[in-house]
Amino acid sequence: MQTLDIPYIEGITKEFLEHPQVECPVTHNFAPDIYIREIFMPADTVVIGHKHLTEHFNVILKGKCRVMIGDVVEELTAPCTFVSGAGSQKIVNVLEDCIWQTVHSNPDNATDIDTLESRYVNKDSASTLTTEQQEDLLT
Repeated sequence: MQTLDIPYIEGITKEFLEHPQVECPVTHNFAPDIYIREIFMPADTVVIGHKHLTEHFNVILKGKCRVMIGDVVEELTAPCTFVSGAGSQKIVNVLEDCIWQTVHSNPDNATDIDTLESRYVNKDSASTLTTEQQEDLLT
């Protein structure tokens, strides 16, 4: 079995980005010292998330998915909360429509999305495809 280290994920992402992407709307929420990034991912989608630069909470509010981080695959069902470390990147096979939040420290109460994204994620490392597109690429 191929180890899913960052170079391997980067190769898959590059291949996936050559195909039409599925719309996964992101909303941004703020409270004093906290930034919450929320994404809606439709069922039958494979999402390669951004590489996260900091440790943070993940909260699945709705849905069911299989999540791969490194060599570990877990099936997660809402409600679910866990912490992922700095440098983590997830591949998510969305089984049911999901609403997923990441919760980040925001000590300067920044609200500029470009500033926040550069602080918390590597924007060059994500892709979204339908399950069918993903299966075609990997078979």
